Amino acid sequence: MPMSTLIRRRTRYAWYLATSDFYEDGEAAIDWREILPLDGTPAERSALLKSLKELVVALIEYPVTKGRARLAHSTVLLWCRQLRYLVRWMATQDIWSFDKLRPDHLLKFLMTRRERHGQGAPSDATWHAYILLYRRMWELRGKYSLPLSVNPGLIEADAKLLRGRAARPFKAVPEEVALPLINDAIEWLQRMGPFMARAAEELWQEKRLAAPLAPRVRTQRIRVVYERLCNTPEASELAGALCIQGPVHYRQLCQAMTITLGAAVTLLLFMVGLRVGELVRLDVDCLEEQESPTGLPITFIKGVAAKASGRKRRWVAGEPLPSVIEWLRSVFHLARTESNSVALFLTRSQGSMVPDPTTTARRLGGTMPIILMQAFAQAPFRAGRPVAVRLHPHAARKTFAKFVVKRDRKALEALSAHYGHAYREFTDGVYVGTDFELMQLLEEEDREDLARTLTNLLSSSRTAGKAAARIEEYRQAHRTDPAFAGKAGLRPLVESLVAKGIKMAPCSWGYCVYSESHSACQGDAIGPNEILRAPDVCATCANFVVTQEHHAWWNDRVRREEQFLVRKGLSVQATELVEKRLKDSKTILRGLVVERNSHPARTS
Repeated sequence: MPMSTLIRRRTRYAWYLATSDFYEDGEAAIDWREILPLDGTPAERSALLKSLKELVVALIEYPVTKGRARLAHSTVLLWCRQLRYLVRWMATQDIWSFDKLRPDHLLKFLMTRRERHGQGAPSDATWHAYILLYRRMWELRGKYSLPLSVNPGLIEADAKLLRGRAARPFKAVPEEVALPLINDAIEWLQRMGPFMARAAEELWQEKRLAAPLAPRVRTQRIRVVYERLCNTPEASELAGALCIQGPVHYRQLCQAMTITLGAAVTLLLFMVGLRVGELVRLDVDCLEEQESPTGLPITFIKGVAAKASGRKRRWVAGEPLPSVIEWLRSVFHLARTESNSVALFLTRSQGSMVPDPTTTARRLGGTMPIILMQAFAQAPFRAGRPVAVRLHPHAARKTFAKFVVKRDRKALEALSAHYGHAYREFTDGVYVGTDFELMQLLEEEDREDLARTLTNLLSSSRTAGKAAARIEEYRQAHRTDPAFAGKAGLRPLVESLVAKGIKMAPCSWGYCVYSESHSACQGDAIGPNEILRAPDVCATCANFVVTQEHHAWWNDRVRREEQFLVRKGLSVQATELVEKRLKDSKTILRGLVVERNSHPARTS
């Protein structure tokens, strides 16, 4: 978007900025009345306003990056927010123009930012943002009236002393925390979702009908609905889940709605990898189905990308995500219809289960998903579950990346199919699209997970299967290194194999050291065929290797097969099939009996 067109129109009190397609309103406003201090004389306020407007124009017209063709309106709004903090602090010091600011003033203002963030001070990122603002005000001093007359370079050494905590990037939520969170969200939506949707419909209808009535009558009618809902069997179940002592109150129903919406948000963030902005911009028609290359239908969520100028994109939506979307469609559908809204997420009126029928339903704001997700994570029925530290959509996004590329999907259980589909889309380059940040997250996690899997395999003292010899060759080739000892000593070998593009596909019964040319399951360039992949197929495959960690699985299989063969009346065909399985299973187990020397003496 050319600079000259960023400011679409101007009025006395507001400037309207053009936005990308990601923002459905099409304009974002700078409200100068919100920026200016409330006190001061008319002359002081007028001079300061003139200077502010000229400064903002200069910031837009003279970007830091030469030749920059685009500037996000959100960046301009951030500048205005920073300037608002600055000029309102200036007013408390009776300073009404930038040229009156001295070095000690700039430092004192930074100290207020420190106090604002409480104990621990602002992050390095916050500190840097204000220093950058000072620099730009200095660099552009010839472009606006009454400009900053202090070179910020003079205070940066002292300003560094005010810096507090370093920025703490969000980390993926540990598996032992994330998986119970996801599973609890699925269970809660299945358990309480229908009741919440029905309760919301009844309440909204009554609120709409009662809207023209006198306040006392309206309150009484709404109370009757709440009382009826609070005396249902579902409400009794809710009371137990929320540890409610005594009768259920309408406030608990509102709490339950918050928790239920939080469950939906949790699933979409952890299972899809959406940004918050992308989540709240989803519309009711966001589901679409497409046939995969294998002929099977795949469901996608379609929306707009937050950081690609509103470009259309889509995300894989395996089970239970279509059901989650359907519930979100149903829960506020009356309010949505009344307001002609297409937004999937709507804002509720304060202290209520539903949007206000007397006003136009609005799309949910960007901070609410964080509140909803945390409300669900901290719900009473989850007491005793592992607690997530710094639960945030950024952490959910990194967790999504971790689960997508995870090779050993045993712990993911029923979720593994969904993440497996997402991985296929990722490797095909379809899923990520223009989301380069997610691409980087996926690639980093993919490499780390591959390294972890290889390390576990190569450090095993017992291996079996047709690929065991290949694994032993890798290890023998590396053992000429005197530093070779334990998992740490494997690092150079692991890094070498990763660099060469080795592919690993663990499963419950072993590892697949994948090569398409040797694939017994008829896999493709991406990896094994998950439909044809099975223990009987793997046991005969040149890509397959088993370690001691899989011993119990194969031992249980032998026991089941032996028990099956003693049954009376078995057909010849069934007997031959099971005997073949038993033979293959015992061959695997015999291979695990022989312990391989992990650290032989170095050969000359």
